[in-house]
Amino acid sequence: MTRHNRLILVDGSGYIFRAYYALPSMNRSDGTPVNAVYGFTNMLVKLIEDYSNEKLIVVFDAARENFRNEIYPEYKANRGETPEDLIPQFDLIKKCVTAFNVFQLELKGYEADDIIATYTNLAQQNNISSLIISSDKDLMQLVNDKVQMLDPIKNRSIGVNEVIEKFGVEPSKVIQVQALMGDKIDNIPGAPGIGPKIAAELIQSFGNIEKLIKNYKQIKQEKRQKIIEESQSDIRLSLDLVKLKKDVKLPISINQIIPYNESSSDSSAIKDFLIEQGFKTVLQRLENNTFIYKSLKKEKQLKEIEVKYYTVSKIEELKKLVLKISELGICAIDTETDSLNLDKVNLVGISLCYDESKAFYIPIAHKELIAKNLCKNQISLNDLIKQISIICADPAILKIGQNIKYDLRVLQKYNVKFHSIADTMLMSYAFENGITRHNMD
Repeated sequence: MTRHNRLILVDGSGYIFRAYYALPSMNRSDGTPVNAVYGFTNMLVKLIEDYSNEKLIVVFDAARENFRNEIYPEYKANRGETPEDLIPQFDLIKKCVTAFNVFQLELKGYEADDIIATYTNLAQQNNISSLIISSDKDLMQLVNDKVQMLDPIKNRSIGVNEVIEKFGVEPSKVIQVQALMGDKIDNIPGAPGIGPKIAAELIQSFGNIEKLIKNYKQIKQEKRQKIIEESQSDIRLSLDLVKLKKDVKLPISINQIIPYNESSSDSSAIKDFLIEQGFKTVLQRLENNTFIYKSLKKEKQLKEIEVKYYTVSKIEELKKLVLKISELGICAIDTETDSLNLDKVNLVGISLCYDESKAFYIPIAHKELIAKNLCKNQISLNDLIKQISIICADPAILKIGQNIKYDLRVLQKYNVKFHSIADTMLMSYAFENGITRHNMD
């Protein structure tokens, strides 16, 4: 059997919650929360990279209620409400899987675990190995020589030996132990007072639940005898709840699931999704991955522009520059200083720009420029402040800066008043507060 035929089953719902709780709050430009979407997208890209030549499918839980609630209405009743900011992210995550053209499935009335169990069962019948990407202990009952698990949190393989280490019994008897233990999180009753160690001992001694119930009087400890005697119905009920279905009718056959490197992904769909969510870092990551993003080429957003830089060393030149900016009503501004300490800082120059092709620098205290004969004359500090005040104080001129608060505080030391400003750093945070850096890059 070649590795090419292996079936990779991703517990998508587990991935969603892992991503949600692992990352801080993130919102795209319209305010929609996307931290779980961002984490899930990165994990999906990693899965595609790692298992590109194998059959990969992501499986999701459908609505919370399923056939187990018909057996026991209180099933999972203890679970709290889904976090409000996670709810709108579910559909976006499924949209992500669609954009990357990865197979996905959810079925009404069933949990993802039941779908995964059915796939592993069918795979074994067809002599195909399965790898379950999940840390969910409930899936460990499926492990055998043809079915393994990978805990994505610890990057740890889980085989038969690891299951025995965790539960004290082989995988085929895990549900027997779980039925005795019960599960407070899923509101599975089990037998009160029977923990994992005692449950494993009882199953090792009696083989299974039915034999244990039938022969409970052979239990040496009277207290345990009484617990098993009084909890028979709850134990049998728990067994029905923890046992995964392996005969779910699947709309996507194993043969239909083809490896990613044989599929035809639509790069434009991937790009559109990532841009819509504001995931620039993921987009940049994929620009270098021609395998996933087959036809992506970094598009030029602007035409080639020849930029000229001018040193303003005469007062007449500065006055013309100020007049031009006043006519246009907009400019970029940046101060050059000798320190970042605002208590000690001195102004040594100012940069101005009013279009994409011209940038101006006005030096006032550059000793090196004079020493190297690069700028024989420099405008005086008083003349610069007088002219720059015309621009800064005019509310009809928009002044744009990166972290402009710093420039404001520097120029305030020289009694320069500001009206009408915009800060590109604050714009970046307002529009894309999900990214971690808002510098000039």
